[in-house]
Amino acid sequence: MKSIKIDAIQSIVKRSNLKGFDITVWEHNNYLELVYIKIPSILRGQGLGSMIMTELCKYADKRLLPIHLEVIKTSSKLKSLYNKFGFKEDKINERDLLEMIRN
Repeated sequence: MKSIKIDAIQSIVKRSNLKGFDITVWEHNNYLELVYIKIPSILRGQGLGSMIMTELCKYADKRLLPIHLEVIKTSSKLKSLYNKFGFKEDKINERDLLEMIRN
């Protein structure tokens, strides 16, 4: 597995001057894993998460790779965002987090 930088996402970050933004995506042999995404609270609700997820999904689609992620199972706002991008709930893991997959 390796950590990757997606140029289109880096462009959004630079264009929007996002201080405090962070994202970690790992590329495994046969899937991508969204490990971490942080958008500062002052910038939430402005569509940045959707723009970033759009670019991540485009990147995965070009490579025919599914995306895996974990989310706090009680976070309906995040689950709703991920559902909008085609993620399906998979299972609750040993850390009590909801695993979601987009094929």
